[in-house]
Amino acid sequence: MKKLTASDAPTGSFGFTVAVAGGTAVIGASSADAGGFATGAAYVFQRDQGGADNWGEVKKLAASDAQADDSFGWSVAVSGDSVVVGAIQESAGGLYAGAAYVFQRDQGGASNWGEAKKLTAADAQATDFFGTSVAISGDTVVVGALLARTFPGYQTGMAFVFQRDEGGAGNWGEVTKLAASDGEKVDQFGFSAGVDGNTAIVGANLEDDGGSYAGAAYVSDLLLTKPTPTPLPCAPQGCPKPEMILNVQGGTCDDAATPTTCDVPIGATFTLVIELRASPPAGYVSAQSFIHYGNDLIYNPSAAAADEIVWPDCEPTLAVRARFDNTNPSANPTDYTVNHGCISGGLPSFLVSYYIGDFAHISLTCSSAESTTMVAQLPYDGLFPVTTIQSTSGSAFGTTYGHHLPVVVPNLSDLTINCVAPPPPVGGVSLGADAALLPLGTAASSSNSFGVLAWAIAVGAVGLGSGAWWVRKRLAG
Repeated sequence: MKKLTASDAPTGSFGFTVAVAGGTAVIGASSADAGGFATGAAYVFQRDQGGADNWGEVKKLAASDAQADDSFGWSVAVSGDSVVVGAIQESAGGLYAGAAYVFQRDQGGASNWGEAKKLTAADAQATDFFGTSVAISGDTVVVGALLARTFPGYQTGMAFVFQRDEGGAGNWGEVTKLAASDGEKVDQFGFSAGVDGNTAIVGANLEDDGGSYAGAAYVSDLLLTKPTPTPLPCAPQGCPKPEMILNVQGGTCDDAATPTTCDVPIGATFTLVIELRASPPAGYVSAQSFIHYGNDLIYNPSAAAADEIVWPDCEPTLAVRARFDNTNPSANPTDYTVNHGCISGGLPSFLVSYYIGDFAHISLTCSSAESTTMVAQLPYDGLFPVTTIQSTSGSAFGTTYGHHLPVVVPNLSDLTINCVAPPPPVGGVSLGADAALLPLGTAASSSNSFGVLAWAIAVGAVGLGSGAWWVRKRLAG
């Protein structure tokens, strides 16, 4: 056994993180005052350095743009001739946005370990803490950012994947992002990370589906099989403006194709459908929706976001969902929202989708008393919606890879949901929720968009007068 210490000891937190691969070890000292208070440092040791089977220090690593309080060395990883070091509080991209640095052997001279690339998130934001964890395998690096914002703008945490030669020979470029399919606020997805070949694993130490702070880990295949894209439905010059509309399965609506109002029996569960009526002419690689459903409707989440997103070109492992529920609606009645998003693949070049049809199905339950709710789709407006309801990137299509990079904002529709009681008994006949009354003389159509059959019964002990009613009943068929 060999005890390793820094050549310039005492130094801050030497041994805070460690990694080894083959004959190379790297040790982080995130509190080292190498270039100012808590700038941080990392040390490379090699076997047989200074004698057979000796582990000797060969290089002290520091960031080329080191600043006080960067915490360089918070995370370390090594694979072959490459070392990655995380600096969780580096602030060039925003306060504590974070960064990671790749060092390579023979960079800047034979046997020298020189900085090859500074890694940052393409959509870096303050307090992402990018560099919380790092992992490397061959030409692939995974960097965790435990408070990075997912599609909904929710700080669930993310992990970022970089590959060598992406964006040019010798460059390390970002190729994709990983997020938990069931991510919730402050799960700290990205707290830990590992990668081996094409398989990445990311830890979320505060994920609590299994109990308070029970934690979870997620495995992802980085070489994803992509589905066959849906053909382009129209020539670009003839395509309508992209549109997302709302519809209902399990209720009665004023229009089957584009409803504005739907009636659902009180206490009944129904499906809210988010439909892509038209897509960007050039296609899209990501899509997301953001629904405000109010506090009179109850959201019934499925086990995973991928169970609710029915967009066929969605890569299920990249489906994300976030909820905003308020237990005190009188204090902030504009909560009760749910956001869904997905990307068409994990690595460029991404599948370009032209799909038109249902994007997501959301299960809701009507209130136990009569109520009216305006279910709204929240619009995209840069980093935030134009409404005051929660911070989010809103409903949008992503036309190229990137968190806030080019998006196409669709037309959005709202939908009024009336939770209605069934009609009262009439003449001893109890009418269910699928019955309606018509004044005598009103035509009872035998067909409509739901394929119902209308029939009438006379009601009353004395016969039919001018105030009598027909009963229209929907039958299966």
